[in-house]
Amino acid sequence: MTAPDILVSGDGKLVAVRNEEGLYRFSAQRAARIAGDTWLRRNAQQKRLLFPKPGAAEGKDSCNRDWCRFDSRIGPIAIVLTDSGIGPACATTRLIVSLEPVRDYCPAPDLIVDRFDLWRKGAHAIWLKPDGSIEVATVLDGVGERPWALKRKRKKKEAPPEIGAPLPETGGAETPPDKLNQ
Repeated sequence: MTAPDILVSGDGKLVAVRNEEGLYRFSAQRAARIAGDTWLRRNAQQKRLLFPKPGAAEGKDSCNRDWCRFDSRIGPIAIVLTDSGIGPACATTRLIVSLEPVRDYCPAPDLIVDRFDLWRKGAHAIWLKPDGSIEVATVLDGVGERPWALKRKRKKKEAPPEIGAPLPETGGAETPPDKLNQ
């Protein structure tokens, strides 16, 4: 399988987008050091290349303090950094990765991965297919051994006791009746 085109850490502190040369460009130099270093090793890449500086365009890719816009094989994609970047990204891109929750209607994109998705499902890997489709894998999708996938254990939910059923044993000593009101 080819390397993902976009990687997002589960806490949203680091995003990496592959450029045309196959190298990852990172949203931060030092954030999520372990995840970023793993992504670099898996991509046989020596150092972190960074997103364009705010106000500076690099080819068709550009960033400001609120969001970054990247040209990709499926069209424009956005990495939203602040709430103020959601509106412009919603109007002009096919894919949005937002580090903030996207609460309002967002008509243009085919896919939105926002802060709530990261919170619910953990790290995301996104492939932009030549046919224009988008494939997503997350930690909780059962993706197996992946560089971005932490091993998480799901808690078993126990059914609440029925009304009138005796309470489960606590294993502690019971208080004698003569000591209850002291």
